[in-house]
Amino acid sequence: MSRPQVTLEKLAHELNPKIRGWLNYYGKFRRDKMQWVLYHLNSRLVRWLRKKYKRLKASWKKAQALLERIRRKIPDLFYHWRASLSPSVRMIRAV
Repeated sequence: MSRPQVTLEKLAHELNPKIRGWLNYYGKFRRDKMQWVLYHLNSRLVRWLRKKYKRLKASWKKAQALLERIRRKIPDLFYHWRASLSPSVRMIRAV
């Protein structure tokens, strides 16, 4: 997922069918495990933001804050945000 030339909307368009499939298949019986997958997905989005924007390269917290602002502004962008299953971006640990 280290394609900084791609927009966030295009990335969401590519990932949403996969996320929806994960939630439909694994989310029915292993919802607790899905939370960890979603934590990891959000942390990868933060890493992607850091690679895309030079001003975020040195700061994990600024990238988290930007992703949180995006999530609040466009809650339907990613399927797991839309389904209200997304863990808070602030809960993500640095990888």
